[in-house]
Amino acid sequence: MKRTNVILLLIGLIMCANFIVYRTSAFGPVPNEVVIGSLLDFLMVIPLLLYVFIFRQKPTLHHFIGVISILSILAYIAIPKPYFTHYSLTSYLIFIIIGLLTISACLYLYRFLSILPLLKRSYLAEATNYALFPINLEKALETTFHNLKTSPWWLHDLSILYYTCSFKKKVHVNGSSFSYHKSANGVALNLVIIHAIVLETVGVHYFLHQWSPALSMILLLLNIYGIVFMIAEIQAIRLSPYVLTTKELILQTGLTKRAIIPLATIKEIKWYDGAETFTKAEQAHLYDARLNDFVPEKPTFEIQLHQKQTLTLPYGITKEIDRIVLNVDDKHTFYTEVLKCIK
Repeated sequence: MKRTNVILLLIGLIMCANFIVYRTSAFGPVPNEVVIGSLLDFLMVIPLLLYVFIFRQKPTLHHFIGVISILSILAYIAIPKPYFTHYSLTSYLIFIIIGLLTISACLYLYRFLSILPLLKRSYLAEATNYALFPINLEKALETTFHNLKTSPWWLHDLSILYYTCSFKKKVHVNGSSFSYHKSANGVALNLVIIHAIVLETVGVHYFLHQWSPALSMILLLLNIYGIVFMIAEIQAIRLSPYVLTTKELILQTGLTKRAIIPLATIKEIKWYDGAETFTKAEQAHLYDARLNDFVPEKPTFEIQLHQKQTLTLPYGITKEIDRIVLNVDDKHTFYTEVLKCIK
């Protein structure tokens, strides 16, 4: 984690240096040849740092095109347009890469629209077996898409869209359900974050627009996405209680945490009596299902598993766990029902 933070800081410094060098007189007149160095930073140095130290995996063609396209857009924003007049070929290259990004996005959209009827049929078939939207959708995506590596991204974005438009929906699950947000401040925390994003958008956008209109628009779009995500998170918290079926314990906490635990893998459930915080060694194999709060509350329950289980988190991230901690509103009923199912 420390190495990742150092590399991200280095990448941020490289970007800032390239952005500042063209907009300050501290370094004197900037030679036109500096453009070549900036392009090398954005299109070679930063991608190498990302793939060698952050991603640490062989990139797919779509993944590589996406990273290069985003960095090309940032390079186009960082380098003032007058410098491109001396390198017309470079300017054309930037536009070609941006065009590839647009074409790639259109192809993804076409692919999604073409499989939408099949995806809908798969979703409706799965909805009779599982309780919560992301789980039904994940099963449908696994059935529809042969390349499962794309599923986590489709799942996350479609879940945001679904929950953002779910103001009038009510909780409907197959099995015993247990809410976890009524005695916590998770919803209030998200409302505070939305309020902060709105204030930051109004204040920073105006001043940033005077300096770089393109950068201000990118920040505006990111802030809009952040607000939509927080709204979806609030709705997901409301509509996604913990669900106990005859075979599984489904722990979905908002949009960011989700786990399906087969009851056969549960060794015991007990009232938690440990420390309020966890060490890094404990967190390595711990699934913390608690709702994010201003001040994290002490867990109510601890669930021990017979052996380590591979848990698939949002975005397809995997984690080995053998221990779960969580809070619920109806503590005694939850404890009694889980204990009854695992005996």
